[in-house]
Amino acid sequence: MYPSFSLRFAAAAVLLTGAVQAQVVFEESMTNWAHAGSTGWTDNVTVAGSKGAKVDRLDSVAVLNYTRTVNKLKKGHYVATVRIQKFKSTTGTAPLTFEVLNSSKSKEVTIPFSQYGEKNKLLNKWSWIQTVVFSVPADNAPIIFRLSNLDAKLTKTNYYFDWFKVGRIPEGKVLKYQSLDWSYAPWSGAWQGSRYFKDHVAEKTSAFGEVAEPNGLSWMEHHSYYGWNKTQPKHDMILQPGTYTYNYRVFVPATSTRTFTLQHLVNSGTSPSWVKRAWGPKEHRTNAWQLTPNISFVVTKANTPVRFIFKDTNSGAKFQYKLDSFMVRRGSFDVSGTPCKSSLGLVSLTGNMPQTGEPFTVSANNAPLVAVFMIGASTLQVDLSSAGMTGCTLYTSPLLNLPAVSVKNVATLSFPLPNNTALIGVKFREQALVLDSKANKFGAALSGVATGLIQN
Repeated sequence: MYPSFSLRFAAAAVLLTGAVQAQVVFEESMTNWAHAGSTGWTDNVTVAGSKGAKVDRLDSVAVLNYTRTVNKLKKGHYVATVRIQKFKSTTGTAPLTFEVLNSSKSKEVTIPFSQYGEKNKLLNKWSWIQTVVFSVPADNAPIIFRLSNLDAKLTKTNYYFDWFKVGRIPEGKVLKYQSLDWSYAPWSGAWQGSRYFKDHVAEKTSAFGEVAEPNGLSWMEHHSYYGWNKTQPKHDMILQPGTYTYNYRVFVPATSTRTFTLQHLVNSGTSPSWVKRAWGPKEHRTNAWQLTPNISFVVTKANTPVRFIFKDTNSGAKFQYKLDSFMVRRGSFDVSGTPCKSSLGLVSLTGNMPQTGEPFTVSANNAPLVAVFMIGASTLQVDLSSAGMTGCTLYTSPLLNLPAVSVKNVATLSFPLPNNTALIGVKFREQALVLDSKANKFGAALSGVATGLIQN
């Protein structure tokens, strides 16, 4: 249902400054971790290729319970992962549960070797396991991390535990946040690990500290799962009923001419039908980091498998693009309709996910001076050409108008949504009005319209 706009989304909208940047905020050797019992372990072993020079070596244990408490993080949203290696053989491989034992209690389970398209793909190789996202409720709150397999019937053998990393997530509440670098589970892709793909490129604005970069390849196909055909085992993302939105964080070079295809497949166990969305140069901000457009989808059944692909398999070598992260969030902010032109070009509207207790941020580009963000509940389609706004369409009747001053022709407004569960399920419409005396007789231009859904 639509909101009662007496809430006005926020009692007083405020422009927020000092936005959080993605970055690695804590990392250390896993030799600082504690394991239950000493039998079956050899600690502080020197291993070539480890980040910390020394590792903890698991020789043979029935019960694995490996923990670390951290109380050095500020209030906010984070992603964590650990770097491990299974060595010698696949014997003694176990699904390892990586979890954060705070109030939000989030966890991921590593992919068993039996689920890899290539069984020995990560044997004797370092790998960052599936990332786990979590929130810190207050500065310096104690957060417990655990890596475990408590099945005493399954003997675990021959693991190295090397490095632990925590990154700050700036996009708000995130359900999944994964690196697109080659050695981070679960993503895999064509030509990764070859001379046509650079891995572990240092990037300080990444929550993982490193990104992947195509290095001249033509066929690029990046999958959120292992297994490339029906004969190979699968590892899909499993989601529960609700509305979700996904994005990729990508650096587009100055000379971008590529069109990428963003694909998702809901419920791959039945007749699969990939949903595809082209992301081309007209939507790119060149020589800049950006999120790809919001793409929402709906899951209707419990434990539904979902897959994602980022690709450009057209001829022509790709250079200087950088692939950082992939995220799935609850809710939606889908932009549709036809924008009209200011004196600088088409006015486009972008926004993050509206979530209770979180800043909600919207932006309008090609805004020379000021943009007014109009929030409403109704659905309209009124041609304003007769009013002097040639080619402009009004898509909602505004009940709330929030102005923002442009900086480098982009107007951005951020305000906190109340931490009120009554807002869950609320839908709204939003459109940007750009003031520009050179645009037309009326002196303003309109963006397309976004339909938002709050669903934490």
